[in-house]
Amino acid sequence: MENGDKNVYKYEFSGTMKDGAFESGTNKWSLIEGGGKMKGGKANGTCKAKANPDQSTSFDCMGTYTTATT
Repeated sequence: MENGDKNVYKYEFSGTMKDGAFESGTNKWSLIEGGGKMKGGKANGTCKAKANPDQSTSFDCMGTYTTATT
C-alpha cells in the first residue's frame, strides 16, 4: 500500500482446464493479518474467474470487511 501498511491474505483457488488451457474457476479469500487501519479487522469474499479469448483472465469478486473496534 502507498502508506506502507501491509495486509496478508489467504487464497483458495480451484479451476478447470480445457485442451491444456485455463477455462474457468472460483476462489475464496480471507484476510489473515491486517496492518494499519485493518489491524484487528476482518475481511473475506469470493471470486469467479473466466478465461478470455486473448488468454488473459477476468475476475468478478465480492467481499466484505470490518475494521477493528477500538
